[in-house]
Amino acid sequence: MIGARGTIPGFLAKFWNYLDLDRVYLSKIAIATIRESISILRNHLYKISTL
Repeated sequence: MIGARGTIPGFLAKFWNYLDLDRVYLSKIAIATIRESISILRNHLYKISTL
């Protein structure tokens, strides 16, 4: 439920708190999402066609 830009919806934050999970991991997941989104974007922008 993390957005492509690393956004964390309010319901996910509330659910995370409800389960009493460490918020550090939620931030790490958001950062990983941003990194992967950038990787996908680079692939779309700079992919060299082999045809």
